[in-house]
Amino acid sequence: MNRSQGGWRPGVPLGPLALPPVSRAHIAAYAKAAGDRNPIHLDEEAARAAGLDGVVVHGMWTMAQLGRLLMEAAGPHGRLRQFAVRFVDVVRPGDTLVCTGVVTDVQTSSGEVCVACDLWADVAALGSGPRTRRVVQGQAEFVVPDLQVRVISGMN
Repeated sequence: MNRSQGGWRPGVPLGPLALPPVSRAHIAAYAKAAGDRNPIHLDEEAARAAGLDGVVVHGMWTMAQLGRLLMEAAGPHGRLRQFAVRFVDVVRPGDTLVCTGVVTDVQTSSGEVCVACDLWADVAALGSGPRTRRVVQGQAEFVVPDLQVRVISGMN
């Protein structure tokens, strides 16, 4: 998905990054790696006692998947400048997450291209028919080298 300067413009889509259904093994592995063993993520009874319908996936895991989308878009020489999200709903075991975004602004300065975007993560909603449920939405900026500047300066 990495693009040269000419490929970045408002309206260009990011993704989708479609993930397999979230398993309890994924949740347990993330809990261990993140050091976040809050029982609402691991134990049905504890989650229900906390007022939830059952175990929920870590919000930061979901945000990390949007980070994957951003870094795949930015490519190996890209840098994340800003990244903020709002958690709208929970992700549950068995949910299939799809991360998507769209470029909202592009600025070129000092040999870099700054790409601003809106992004979101949806899961398939239960029920009949193809519906989705928004779980996270946010904004981000990443910076990529302006390849046209690099080529010109390399000729001098």
